[in-house]
Amino acid sequence: MVKGSIPKMPDGMQLLRDNDFSLDTIGSSVGSNWTITSGSVASVIEAVTDSTGTTKNSQVMKLTGAGSSSYWKGTSKLIPVSPGDTLAAHVALSIGTATGSFTTNVQFTYYDKDGASIGSSTSYQYDMSTSFQDTSIPGYTAYGGSRYLASTPGVRVAPSGAAYFTLSATISSFSGEVRISKINAYKL
Repeated sequence: MVKGSIPKMPDGMQLLRDNDFSLDTIGSSVGSNWTITSGSVASVIEAVTDSTGTTKNSQVMKLTGAGSSSYWKGTSKLIPVSPGDTLAAHVALSIGTATGSFTTNVQFTYYDKDGASIGSSTSYQYDMSTSFQDTSIPGYTAYGGSRYLASTPGVRVAPSGAAYFTLSATISSFSGEVRISKINAYKL
């Protein structure tokens, strides 16, 4: 698996600890800073290798789905936020030879200072299959489905009374192996 170039957010902007699964144990099924709902999808943390099989200093969450009802959902731990903060989130993944729509969905849920939910943003959904089939994107010929592409960021504003948020990221509707390299949430 060849890992493509995904822009790195400046450390001060990145709000998720372990957004790239680098703090997790290879072979484990759950990221240490995520609550996982797997549906019919098996998940495991694996090391990234280059085209020669050399292990790189990065890790991914590998998902194995079995059809249109397959889904994986990860929800972050509570993250501090202030009312009016503009937040954005996206998912970067590689599909290899998997098939399906590879629908990604990100949603912010907000909490007050006491940890009580005060509501969720509308989710932002993106069908990644269109991007992976776009032959005009650089690297298509060389990497095909093994390149990592990021969904368009979902941008939301934290509501009045918000002191914390969680980010939920979902990948659904696929058969085969999909690898998530990053789930980014950042303040603009």
